Amino acid sequence: MFNKICIGSVQFGLKYGLIKRHKASYKQVNKILQNAYKNKINYIDTASNYGDSETKISKYLKNKPKEKWNIITKINK
Repeated sequence: MFNKICIGSVQFGLKYGLIKRHKASYKQVNKILQNAYKNKINYIDTASNYGDSETKISKYLKNKPKEKWNIITKINK
């Protein structure tokens, strides 16, 4: 059974937060998601307006077909 802790992915695709210095590289996203899954965190919050975060997430998921993730997303009206 997995915990219901969710990874927010806005900084995967945009400069975000107080400092807004950089967005995460694919290598960093890969490491974050690997560690999250290893620690029983399998929820990701994303949105189409989070830059290229969905692209990075989908690339990771294609390389890990046996991992089970719950994706929470928002759409623009």
